[in-house]
Amino acid sequence: PREGEGQQVRPNGWLADCCLTDSVRPLTHTLAYASRGFIEGGRVIADESVMAAGARMAEGAARAMRPDGAIPGRLGADMQAAAPWVCLTGCAQFSNNLMRLSAITSEARYREPVSRLLAFVKRTQNRSSDNPGLRGGIKGSFPVSGDYGRYQLLNWATKFFADALMRDDLMRAGRGADDQPLA
Repeated sequence: PREGEGQQVRPNGWLADCCLTDSVRPLTHTLAYASRGFIEGGRVIADESVMAAGARMAEGAARAMRPDGAIPGRLGADMQAAAPWVCLTGCAQFSNNLMRLSAITSEARYREPVSRLLAFVKRTQNRSSDNPGLRGGIKGSFPVSGDYGRYQLLNWATKFFADALMRDDLMRAGRGADDQPLA
């Protein structure tokens, strides 16, 4: 490994300055983006220390998961809840990150939190509205009054959730190759 790569990620998985709106309490959405960048970047350049930094972030987020399967919307430097609401986008993204880690490393431990994360996001999804613009959508936050995408359905939250559901289906069918084209 090259000196300095991945060292900004603390041993517990926290990454400072990883949010445009709060550098000490980053959104799980931005932490998940960074985690995915380390995972995929490390894989592409074949640098295990970089990939391990992304894995630490995903593991830290999984440790912060509540019993109901939700990861808090913001995490502090201790990788514990720094917001009472949930960023549903971050939950869907971390589901994908954990499945990618499982596929790349063949380590089943990364799969364990995925079903609880996906089940939580599923419980928040609007599946009954007569309005096709609302039905199937994923809110920015849960509850919807949370600080991320307040009172909004977000197309990218829905996209990350759909990606996670498709990846989960593929992996359950035994097709967990690390070259899956899903986000």
